[in-house]
Amino acid sequence: MELIFKLEQIKALNLEGIVPEDAWFFLSREVHRRPNVLELHVGRIRAAAALDPEATYAALLDLMTVLQERGSALRWRLFRQVRDRLKEDRAGELYRYLKEEIPLSRLPFSPRAILHPRIVEESEAGASASGGEDS
Repeated sequence: MELIFKLEQIKALNLEGIVPEDAWFFLSREVHRRPNVLELHVGRIRAAAALDPEATYAALLDLMTVLQERGSALRWRLFRQVRDRLKEDRAGELYRYLKEEIPLSRLPFSPRAILHPRIVEESEAGASASGGEDS
């Protein structure tokens, strides 16, 4: 079944029975389309935690990018939930960011992040070079 038909299940954070890779790709697309829907971010973080450390870091980085300085309790809670799924250096950098020791812009880049300013800038540059807007 197409995952679009399971969107309500995903938004309810019930990912049981959904293949993590399928959930990751679907939720990545949805987060890109609707970056301000927090349920999609949380679902994507959960799917990423079932995949690999870099996907987990990227999903957290995207959430941090959207929230900026808001949602401190949510940022901390999600970090703690998936901390053991991150590489030590990535976890350390996120911890330093959450403790307000470094700005968001100093977090290491991840090619799997879809909302990172570097990704958005490259995407917009590509759209301009190719002649404009999607139809």
